[in-house]
Amino acid sequence: MVDVHSFRLQLAYGDVRGQDHLVASNFHDVYVGPESQYLVRDLQPNVPYTFRVCCRAEGASGWSAWSLPRVAVTLQPPFCESCPK
Repeated sequence: MVDVHSFRLQLAYGDVRGQDHLVASNFHDVYVGPESQYLVRDLQPNVPYTFRVCCRAEGASGWSAWSLPRVAVTLQPPFCESCPK
């Protein structure tokens, strides 16, 4: 059993699975921390996003391998706390 210390969630715009030339340059961190859940904000409706995650075990100096990339699309408008109702 491994005690996970932190997670790293990355996002890329569009479906970049199988497009190795786009993977390294398109992914960027959206969350790094101890929580195993994170709400990604400001996603545009009907736009595909590719996500991947890795973790760091307690006492480890480096990150694990990346998960398989998952593509998601939302149909909801962006969340805005200060938007008029």
